[in-house]
Amino acid sequence: MIDANTAFNTRSAALQIMRHYIWRRPAYFWIVFPILWAFVLFKLHIISETQFIAKRWGFLRHKPLTTAEWQNLRRKLPLRPQFKYAADLTVADQIPQFLLAILLSGSKLRPAGCAIDANGNIGKITAMANHYAQTAQSPRIVSPDFYRHYLHQLDSRRSVRIFDVNREFSTYHKYQAQQLLWHLRNLIVIAVAAVIVTVIALYIAYNNYDADYVIELFHNGKLMLINIMPVLGLMLLVYFITNSTAWAVGLGGLPFPLLALVNFFMLEYRSFPLEYPDLFLASEAGNMGKRYSYVPPKLYALLIVGIVVLGIICHYFLKSPRRGFGWRCSWTALTLIVVVMGTKNFYLNDTKFNNSARITHGNIWDKANRYAAHGFVYSFMNTLNKGQVQAPKGYTAAAAKQNLAQYKNKNIPANKKINVITIQLEAFQDFSKWSQIDIDPSVYAGLHAVEKEASSGELSTTIFGGGTVDTERKVLTGFSTLPNLRTNTNAFTYYFRQQGYNTYFAHPGYAWFYNRQNIDKYLGFPETLFKENYYDANVSKASIIPDSLVFNDLYKHFQQKTKNGKYLFNQTVTYQNHGPYPTTFSGTPLVKWQSGYNKSDYAIINNYLTGVKKTSDALLALVNKFKNSKKPVVLSFWGDHNPWGGLNNSTYKMLGINLDQGTQEGINNFYDTPYVIYANAAAKKRLRTQFQTKGATISPMYVLPTIFQHAGWQGSQYMQAVSKMQQTIPVFGLNKDMYKGKFTGAGDLPADVQKQIQQFLITQYYVQTNFKGEARDFTK
Repeated sequence: MIDANTAFNTRSAALQIMRHYIWRRPAYFWIVFPILWAFVLFKLHIISETQFIAKRWGFLRHKPLTTAEWQNLRRKLPLRPQFKYAADLTVADQIPQFLLAILLSGSKLRPAGCAIDANGNIGKITAMANHYAQTAQSPRIVSPDFYRHYLHQLDSRRSVRIFDVNREFSTYHKYQAQQLLWHLRNLIVIAVAAVIVTVIALYIAYNNYDADYVIELFHNGKLMLINIMPVLGLMLLVYFITNSTAWAVGLGGLPFPLLALVNFFMLEYRSFPLEYPDLFLASEAGNMGKRYSYVPPKLYALLIVGIVVLGIICHYFLKSPRRGFGWRCSWTALTLIVVVMGTKNFYLNDTKFNNSARITHGNIWDKANRYAAHGFVYSFMNTLNKGQVQAPKGYTAAAAKQNLAQYKNKNIPANKKINVITIQLEAFQDFSKWSQIDIDPSVYAGLHAVEKEASSGELSTTIFGGGTVDTERKVLTGFSTLPNLRTNTNAFTYYFRQQGYNTYFAHPGYAWFYNRQNIDKYLGFPETLFKENYYDANVSKASIIPDSLVFNDLYKHFQQKTKNGKYLFNQTVTYQNHGPYPTTFSGTPLVKWQSGYNKSDYAIINNYLTGVKKTSDALLALVNKFKNSKKPVVLSFWGDHNPWGGLNNSTYKMLGINLDQGTQEGINNFYDTPYVIYANAAAKKRLRTQFQTKGATISPMYVLPTIFQHAGWQGSQYMQAVSKMQQTIPVFGLNKDMYKGKFTGAGDLPADVQKQIQQFLITQYYVQTNFKGEARDFTK
């Protein structure tokens, strides 16, 4: 006697029959659910085996297939070669008798199925153990599943041979022993594959780093193990779910090398490593692929293909033992619990992360250096919760309210109201501040003319070459770190609305980019203007709209929205000057050629400055319009981050700009961009201040508080808390804390300063997680 799973070349003949039926009767897909429910009841011994068989095949009476339709199933369920011509063997199974007869026609095997005909009529159903007892043929060969489900309690079970992976075993116990050896072999292969995949991921992620980074990591056994474990955990999950070594290696081994490849491109184009929240910006990266090259080096592509090939090899040489659904579910659940607990208690623990490796190369504050020192896999795992707001140590809502209670929400005095216009300029940097570069004075003539009449300084961003919204949204919120903006979030925009201001956001790019279409509404802007819903129809259909046209349109909106005594708060984010910049240049050079320059990087800087000159001139033209306006206006603009400068920052190196973050100068050069706060004559008269001071270096979160300080406004409770923080730590975030003009580690700050920071973080978390909108008192 043999069973259907042994006779046919399939793991589950009954499941193949079910698929065949649903493929021809797709409207009856719902039959799967009552069958699964009946199976659960059967396994729990609530219904008998015969009842389960009747329920399993009872659906045939509703929409039976024709004999011709069933005969097509023979192609999908061919007999195994070793049984195709066997004689004097009976195939006994839960499958209806008529189906077994069709499937076995042309062979010498005899069907012994259950008493259910082609129309679903049910006769007297016999338990499978009785089928077995009634057959006296020898040998008796069954699949492991058939034995476990129906024969394991029979006295004659010793005479049963087990068939699996095209092999026969004399007893079920010998089969179990062999299974353990198979599993052990597979687990060893998966462990070795996890090591190989981890090494590939580390190599891809850090190939452009100094070899000392990787060498040190490979010599640190503990750190290597920490990097291997997430890869191994993912592979084991896939193995227990699919019961396949091939899928475990081929599918479970791909994610981290692919993430490492993304990290490689981010380091090339942004000089910043990949973090988990960046994965939600995949559409933005895809769009930017039209301007950046995302073709991987051949070796990297071969290494990734090699992982797939390794999985294919496992498929042909490492057959997986058969395991039941319950066994696989149990091990999957156990592995998942270990992975989740390990991630939560170890990989997301910043204290353990910071203490697990010493950064011996470069600046300890540089995120890329920290990634390299800890290993890409470990570093990426540590960012899994970075897209979420984490409560600071010692946080309670009561403590946050107590911190806020020391401030009272202050309205803007009616006689001090002015219009506040803010512009974030794409990749805007003043390269003339580096004296070794001989730049045509006309490039920054407009900027410098405005700076002479305004307060200006350096904005210490937390990004380089990309990540525009980081600066943009920190300005609007006053947050040192951004929460996952997926719902209404407190922002200074709501304060302006509370004061009766008109507010709107404008960006001449696509609304979906960085999800601005939703997030800017969450941040309090009732009106948002983008390429699709405004600029194409009203300004220009150019793919990149010039800043001059954007500024002209901004002034037009200013005039419209300030009629009838109304005041305006606006944020406009430009798109012109976005990198990358061509590596060939045919115009009039704006930088004088010097010894040591190369044509490619020389073209990059000239192409970049050609656009910046247009922006600088347009800024001066806009300021001149506001200068002549009788309406009081404060205009603030700043660069969101430094521009892209060739692969591995080659243009900066050619220009002799120090980006070594092991030095104070390098940190400033890497992160700082210019900001300007200009007030027209009407605003100066109303506020009784000149706005002509040398501004301090500040973080983006302090831009609006700085404007409030110039205007003599106090603002909301949170605005006052941020302003107080600015007095002590003017640059805050990304492990960069500037105290008394120098960047200082948090642990090296005076105790009272550390306490102030902790209180601010508690307050900030409360404001981030308790939306109040236009409420006047955040403590209620």
